[in-house]
Amino acid sequence: MATRTAFLQVILTVFAVFTIEAPLVLAADGSARSGEEATTKSPPLQMGRYVETIALTDLIGEAGMKSFAPFMDSDHLIEFDVYVPKTYHASRPAGLMVYVSPTAVGKIPTRWKQIIAERNLIWVSVNKSGNNMSLYRRMIEASISPAYIAKNYEIDPSRVYISGFSGGGRVSSLAATFYPQLFNGAIFMSGVDPWGVNPPALMPLIKNNRFVFITGSNDFNLHETRDVFHSYEEAGIEQVKLMVINNLAHDIPGAGKLDEALEFLDLGAQLSPAP
Repeated sequence: MATRTAFLQVILTVFAVFTIEAPLVLAADGSARSGEEATTKSPPLQMGRYVETIALTDLIGEAGMKSFAPFMDSDHLIEFDVYVPKTYHASRPAGLMVYVSPTAVGKIPTRWKQIIAERNLIWVSVNKSGNNMSLYRRMIEASISPAYIAKNYEIDPSRVYISGFSGGGRVSSLAATFYPQLFNGAIFMSGVDPWGVNPPALMPLIKNNRFVFITGSNDFNLHETRDVFHSYEEAGIEQVKLMVINNLAHDIPGAGKLDEALEFLDLGAQLSPAP
């Protein structure tokens, strides 16, 4: 079965989308390579949690920056907050969890680290990109994050997920439906935006992806989350899951519930066996 891959040359309006035969990994230059060839890639520079600031132009070049000109300055800096489990190995390409935080801090919650490791995922978020920042900036920073990670790590293009909590969940829901070629699945936690009058333009691609809606029985966003979940169903999106966690208020879920959500997303991917 063919595998859809898309990212690296990520700009606001154009993605490099191509279809090639699995198994594949995404190379740092944007090309697809076989798993055997991928093992020759240089080891990653860092493991565990680290923070690195990168100029946006270093990721997309001056030509790419022209697409962002209405929304960002040419010297815009992005502060990535990354967690790479010590179990990562280039011979087994990792999935990617792009997380949009509602606050200025994108650090992975300690209680989620084990699940991210067990699921063979790399975590990336952007600091200083909370609810007080513009929507366009946050969408751009989230959508460019896979390109940053793929510079140093082998990524499984069938497992590129986006998530967020509260206002971050709203941003992730927009990014997931604007860029379904990039994000194969999404987890919206206590925050998700409706489409409005018209469904997204890329609905045929969106229907290929998987979506989890997480809320709590005591969450003030419970009813809106349910309503948006049902709108996905009514639009013919079959691969959706609603999780209402008993006694959870407006908060992130525990490790077990995150694992349940990721299990649903991973059902759509061809997972590589552990070495």
